[in-house]
Amino acid sequence: MPLTSQEDYERLGKHLNVIEADLADFAGKHDYTIYLPLSGGRYPNRRISKIGSVIRSIHISMDEAPNGERFDQFFPDIPYSIFGMAWIDDLDQKKRWHAPSLGIEGVPFSALTHALPLHLAHFHGYLSAISEDYIKACARISPLRT
Repeated sequence: MPLTSQEDYERLGKHLNVIEADLADFAGKHDYTIYLPLSGGRYPNRRISKIGSVIRSIHISMDEAPNGERFDQFFPDIPYSIFGMAWIDDLDQKKRWHAPSLGIEGVPFSALTHALPLHLAHFHGYLSAISEDYIKACARISPLRT
């Protein structure tokens, strides 16, 4: 069934409800904010961020099919990616300074549900070690959209 409406995307993403408790538990313990479903786009995803002088974010999103098209039906081993990133927004100069990111792709959803606390802890450990000095030393800069 093609994804033609908001309801179609909501239907496709309903399975993410099973990770909500783990995300909320982790976010509460580590001062991350949980973003509303679909705030990272309509394709199924969840995103949490820790806001400070360095912004740290972990994004969990459904992968596309090997042919590059979007899945339109859920199945237990549908692949997901987890992506962790940190950055500094320089509002005065309208620049974003990026740290190297961390990511894993192709995680079957059935495995993701069992290992999510471990993945979140791993990504948090990596992101927490990133300092402002390190980000600036990497010198990866892009224009900041306002």
